[in-house]
Amino acid sequence: MQDDGYVSDEPKVGKRKAAIVPWGLVGPPLLAFVGISLLWVLVHHWIPVVVFIVYVALIFISFAPYIVVTERSRSPTTWFLAWGLLTSLGATFGMVSGSLAYNKYVRRYWGYEEHRHYHNVLASEPAGAHADAGVITFTSGVHVDVTKSVGFSAGRVYCAAPIMDDTVASQVEYWAVGKDCCSSRGEMWCDSVHDVHARTGAVILSDTSLMSNLTSSGLDHSRFLAAVKQAAGAYELTIPEEPLIMRWISDLGALQAQYWRDAAIYLGVTCFLYFLFAMPAAWAANEVARRLDKARQ
Repeated sequence: MQDDGYVSDEPKVGKRKAAIVPWGLVGPPLLAFVGISLLWVLVHHWIPVVVFIVYVALIFISFAPYIVVTERSRSPTTWFLAWGLLTSLGATFGMVSGSLAYNKYVRRYWGYEEHRHYHNVLASEPAGAHADAGVITFTSGVHVDVTKSVGFSAGRVYCAAPIMDDTVASQVEYWAVGKDCCSSRGEMWCDSVHDVHARTGAVILSDTSLMSNLTSSGLDHSRFLAAVKQAAGAYELTIPEEPLIMRWISDLGALQAQYWRDAAIYLGVTCFLYFLFAMPAAWAANEVARRLDKARQ
């Protein structure tokens, strides 16, 4: 105890810091990562600006403690700087993870919800008449001719087969496609191509945005078209300038539910991977902050 009666509170501060380290450097960054990712998946489609407002706000909040403590205290504050850096990093990783999940899975769900649905379509009807389609239900008798399928290799196998009926001669307007579900020629088992009751095509929507290209969904469309052109050449078929390519399905609701499940699995995996990164990052940041603070004293 000092002569003037003042008792230093530094040991108490040290105990408080010890109690929240490293979890104090793990929890907030992890919450920022999860929160921003969920905003992308659940909110971005309706109000995109909210995601970016929350992201900017999190960056500000991340460094607010460091700024406040630096201004009001003469004690070392490197730990609060580490807290701000890790939390802002978690929010940034959440932006990347969430946008990838949205563009790879959730965007496709909304594409089928918001584009037009056509019913009782003949396989001979011009594809251009349904260029705005998200889903097409064909008339009875329309089927996928898997004997005229082709597999186009480009890292993965991109499969295509003509959708035909008795009215189709040589020009094929609609094509069923899939990935890694066919042989090089004449065999295909993508989705519901062998289901005699299936008559629905979920159109593969073209998307050339940067994020779609990063998730391969933008590249998929061009590679499916390459498979279509290869099949047309192999079986002496003709195609319009812009044929419609689609997944041949029996249940649209099941396909849309699968996109949500895939998005949830993707987010679960990325959250776990981020947690594995956050633990050693928090430990390293805490050690660096402790040594810098010690060097300052």
